[in-house]
Amino acid sequence: MKNIQSNKVSIITKIFLRFIFPTVLLFSFTMVYAQGSGRVAGLILDKVSGDPLPGANLMLEGTSLGASTDLNGEYLISKVPPGSYNLVVKYIGYKELSIPINVEPDERVYQLVELEYVAIEGETIVVTAQAEGQME
Repeated sequence: MKNIQSNKVSIITKIFLRFIFPTVLLFSFTMVYAQGSGRVAGLILDKVSGDPLPGANLMLEGTSLGASTDLNGEYLISKVPPGSYNLVVKYIGYKELSIPINVEPDERVYQLVELEYVAIEGETIVVTAQAEGQME
């Protein structure tokens, strides 16, 4: 009789250690990881016209996290560890902008960004020509 009960306990222990315990452990790690990150989302617009700026680039300074805006000027950066960051926004023909943000666990930071247009200036190039046969 004791041998049968011992086998039942042994089988239950094996099932617990092989299937149930690892599953519970996996879900607990997943829950802790998911709870620890935040998101940064928002909209990038032209400061004067209010038009969305598709293809603008955003980076969280000091990390490899970033995104580009979609056709509506919207962006989303997921899985951002909690902390303070500088959100760097770049778009060709517009002044680069750095905005301090604070990301909390399980929260979404919404940041509306208006970029200012700047003219791109280049060097002055002087072109001279001389017709064939002309003297200097």
